[in-house]
Amino acid sequence: MGLSSAVRQLAIALGVALCAGSQTRAQGLKDIGPLFDDEVRLPFSFSIASAAGWDSRPGAGSSTGDNDSLPSDGGGSGFWQNSFDMHYPVWEGRHRLTIDANFSNTWYFDPPAGTQEFNNAGGLDAFYTGQIDSRLTIGNNLHVIHQTEPDFSVGSSINRPTSGYFSGSNRLWAVYKLSNRFSTETSFTASGISYDDEEVEDENNFTGTFSEKLRYALTLRTTATLEYRYSFSQYPDNPAADSTSNFILIGVDRPLGRFLSMSLSGGEEFRSYDGPLGERTAPYAQAAINYRARENTTFRLYYRSGLETTGRAGRQSNSSRRMGLELTHRFTPRLSFNMAIDSIQSDFSGGGAAGLLNSTEDTLHASLGLHYTRPLWRRFNFDANYTYAMVDSDEEAAEYQRHRVSMGVSARF
Repeated sequence: MGLSSAVRQLAIALGVALCAGSQTRAQGLKDIGPLFDDEVRLPFSFSIASAAGWDSRPGAGSSTGDNDSLPSDGGGSGFWQNSFDMHYPVWEGRHRLTIDANFSNTWYFDPPAGTQEFNNAGGLDAFYTGQIDSRLTIGNNLHVIHQTEPDFSVGSSINRPTSGYFSGSNRLWAVYKLSNRFSTETSFTASGISYDDEEVEDENNFTGTFSEKLRYALTLRTTATLEYRYSFSQYPDNPAADSTSNFILIGVDRPLGRFLSMSLSGGEEFRSYDGPLGERTAPYAQAAINYRARENTTFRLYYRSGLETTGRAGRQSNSSRRMGLELTHRFTPRLSFNMAIDSIQSDFSGGGAAGLLNSTEDTLHASLGLHYTRPLWRRFNFDANYTYAMVDSDEEAAEYQRHRVSMGVSARF
């Protein structure tokens, strides 16, 4: 089955599945949709995990499009991975601060050319919310990570493994209730990404976005929104891609139940490039359905369409359509399942008298995980995971398929 057929079937499946979703506020695609008013507050926890398995196309391969630097389809390797995660609720009550941290080390036993023997990844998240008075609520969300794998749930990196990159964002926001029906939400988000590979340094960028959103309660359950955004992007090593944008968006937020919410917004983006592309006007749309049934089931469906960071060296513009599904479900107290499917369709544009290459790229990423929590000894549990990923492009050197399977143990304290 070809990728285009798979994408069409995914779209049909997602259309049928429009009934539930779950979300955490962070950056990029995760920032679509409202928060739940009564989030589940988890206690302090610390977990460790160790797993061994096989990767048909290990990460940390160069993403330059050079066939000699990318691991070949037959260059798989066994691996041993060790990791830890921490969740720490520092404050509770009117002022809430939660810190999450994680780190993992993967040792490839027989790494092919273009792959590092030891692969380290780690991240830090800090979420603060403060209830100043009955009208004013403020917050700050910080996200920083270094990894080699693309993060499809955020959507800020290129869609294939690299030798590593730093990515981060910080969102400062304030919500002020003017009346029972009318409120404002003001925010400023700073985000950026920096790649370790010199070959893709054209993609290093910094983006700042100011947003002013007006919210009006049409009914007890439906809220209309009007939003203005101003955004600027800077590429230190690719100044032709520098741009500024103005957005005008209208939308609606509606809770469909205590743990089910829907958010839709759309409008127009007016972008001005410093390079030969000049002025561009493009439609922008985003939507999410989020569902959380306490610890048993979470579900998230998202869609975003519009201009975004180029994602490919030498390009100045990228018109992209992203949609995805994230699902976790606990069948029994001992058996749980997780699934993630992401589809990205990108149209890249160049510029200048020479006419830089224009191209299209379709990505379909899917992962499945099965977790069996029967204690092996005290707090230790057994885990099994399988992941499949693929990239199909009109540039042959950018294509790859990947299978990853592992089994191991984990413990939570």
